[in-house]
Amino acid sequence: MRNTTLLVVGLAFLAARPAAGEIRTFTTLLPPNPRPVGVAANGHGVAEIRLEPGIRERFKINVEDVAVIADPADPAFCLGFYEAVLIVNGAEVPLPAFPGFVVFCRIAGDPRGPTFGERDFDARLKLGQPAINPRGGTLQIWRVEPVRDPVTGAVVPGPNGAPFIIDRRLLVALQGVLQ
Repeated sequence: MRNTTLLVVGLAFLAARPAAGEIRTFTTLLPPNPRPVGVAANGHGVAEIRLEPGIRERFKINVEDVAVIADPADPAFCLGFYEAVLIVNGAEVPLPAFPGFVVFCRIAGDPRGPTFGERDFDARLKLGQPAINPRGGTLQIWRVEPVRDPVTGAVVPGPNGAPFIIDRRLLVALQGVLQ
């Protein structure tokens, strides 16, 4: 029994350990202080960036309780459009995949209720391509205005399966420093 317990603990330790050379950064996302008008006071989230230099980048983000479109006449009612922006050493760093994601109402038709959205991508790096080292950088989650069809007002989907095209950034809804 004791050997089985040691084996299980040992395997759990190895599974929790990052791969050799892997860089992992995390942050908790909270509204900026002072909080701009239009930013949900109880919005929050978490983010993780994993790097295997020269191999891949993995980016995961979850956000909750941020603002969504509350006008029932809007074709995008109960949806919110957001973009992840990484700033390292004072400069914006382009992410290796589309940084936008959609937040939706957890309770259908209730824009004042809980909301949820996520973005998860895994980008393979070409041989010799440098990876982003985000440690100490700031991850900002911007509420954005998507491109809309001028006739129907519907959100226009982006190329390569992107859920929308970013027209412009409106305001920072959440942010955090990657540790």
